[in-house]
Amino acid sequence: ICTPPHPTQVYNKNGRIGIYTPAERAAIIARFQSKRSRRVWKKKIRYNCRKSLADRRIRVKGRFVKRDYSPTSSSSAAAAATTAGATTTAAA
Repeated sequence: ICTPPHPTQVYNKNGRIGIYTPAERAAIIARFQSKRSRRVWKKKIRYNCRKSLADRRIRVKGRFVKRDYSPTSSSSAAAAATTAGATTTAAA
């Protein structure tokens, strides 16, 4: 039974860079650079039906909103509804 040496036993020894030989490291870096050169940064529309639906929806500052959108914030609208509910229960 032959066990490989523990990484700490070969780390930066015998001309190694970390746990890799210079040839292994060069191969790893070449693979990384070739993959990096093949990266695609262009926008690709996969589903035209989804894009057409999104284009038809109403947006405010780039976000979708409902058709009866009012510029008041939702927290103030909720507070107004709570206050209105409190006055009707107090009057009853």
